[in-house]
Parts: sequence; structure tokens; C-alpha cells
Amino acid sequence: MPESRFPLLQLPRVVLLECIENLDVFEIILFSLLSKRAKSIAKLIRLNLLDIHITCEGDPQIWFKVPNVPWLDWVIDYNKEKDSSVYPAFHSILEGPKAVNFLILHDNGNVIGDMKHMVEHICEVFSSPISEIVIFEESLIEWIIKFQPTIRHVRIRKGVVSSIETIDRILKNIDVTEFFGLEPLTIEEKSKTTEPIPSRSLFVFDCSWLTLPSILNGTNSILRLYDSKLTPCDINTSDGRKRIFPKYGKRKRKRKKNFNFTETEKETET
Repeated sequence: MPESRFPLLQLPRVVLLECIENLDVFEIILFSLLSKRAKSIAKLIRLNLLDIHITCEGDPQIWFKVPNVPWLDWVIDYNKEKDSSVYPAFHSILEGPKAVNFLILHDNGNVIGDMKHMVEHICEVFSSPISEIVIFEESLIEWIIKFQPTIRHVRIRKGVVSSIETIDRILKNIDVTEFFGLEPLTIEEKSKTTEPIPSRSLFVFDCSWLTLPSILNGTNSILRLYDSKLTPCDINTSDGRKRIFPKYGKRKRKRKKNFNFTETEKETET
């Protein structure tokens, strides 16, 4: 016998919306991908997602939360560990008082493109911005510049940036309002930038490319610079409007026993 299906889209509008409102967030996302009409219906739910962020912890992932449920994370994960016929799959993990729900999708070889499309789709359906991105692949730089150039948190993984021109483009075109972290870059040692860094908090490993004008002309209030070439004399430079106060110390890290770093804070004189 042929498989019977419930004619959901044929229901009266009021009844249909009530049905969709009782779906969980993964079910709403999957429903919205069915057709243009399904997408337009899903957009009527008025569910604003919180803390949408993109990362790669082994697999490319999209994380987010639902309002009023702070203890529950929702994660869309892309992998190719199993036969494509088993996807999409669902999985949940309980971690003490918190839980994580996973929607696992197939990595078909175009995972970066699929993830970008999914993020754009989610942001549109739920009228929610990306709050954080871990840039683990260079094409994500141009994508985030075009799709959402103002973002709260950005972290660039080790080896993603290979030229000072790319750094300059990032600093000119991405407005990072809260935290900007850069892991070691694969650029020439003599390469420098003077572009101001538009972020309240800056965390930079291997910052030989970073110059004093970038700091003085930026909007940073907290800086942590590892392997900095700046001297105490440089740090105490004042441009008449900002003062920089150095703190010196050591910080332990799992991969290396010790890091010498400079943490500086800028204040506006009154």
C-alpha cells in the first residue's frame, strides 16, 4: 500500500499556524525548507533565535538558543560518518543541568556552501542575526562581509589568513562590536597593518603584524597581545585623548606551558 501522508499545507491558515507553532525549532527549520510557501508560513511564527553562532568543532556547526530556555542549546551539525540515507538524524546530550539537541545533516562535499545557505535561511525565517562566527575557512570572510558585516564576536582560526591585505580587508569591512580574536596568521614576518581595529575587546596571538597606530586609533578597551613586539615605552604613548595602561604577566595554556603577554586598557581622559 502507498504510504499515506497528512496534507498539512491544505489545512485552513489558522489551524496550520497553530500546528506549526507546536513544532520544535528543528521541525520548523525542516518544514521551512520544503517550499517557498512553507518558508513564508514559518516566518509568521515570530520566534526569534538567540546567540546564533557558527563554528567548527571537528564538524562545521551552527549553534543557537530559543528564548526562555537558556539551559538548552540547539546545534545543526554536518558530517559524513554514515550513509547519506540516514540523514537527517537527531541526537540529544544531557550535560548536568544543560542539554544539547543535534540535527545532523549530511556533508555532501559542499559543506561550507550548504552551511552558509542554512545560516542565511535561518536568519531570514527567524529574523535573527548571527552573534558569533569562528572563521575556520577563508571563504567565510567574504561571505560574512557581504551577509552581515556588523557582528558581536569574531574569532579567526590559525592559518586561515595568509596575507596582510586580507587582514586589512577584514578590519575595514567587518565591524566587531564586542570581541575580536585572531589566532596565529601565516603571513610574512615583515608585514604590518595600521588599520584601526573596531572591537571593544581584542585577543591576538603572534601579533608581530600589529602596529601602535592600529591600537591607538581603534575602539578597543581591552587588549591581550601575545608575543607582542611593542615595548613599555610604546605602550605608554599617549595621543592626548587616550591613555594606555600596561599589565604584564604570564598565562598558561594547554599546548604551551607559558605565554608572555601584554594586556592593555584604554580610557578616555576627562
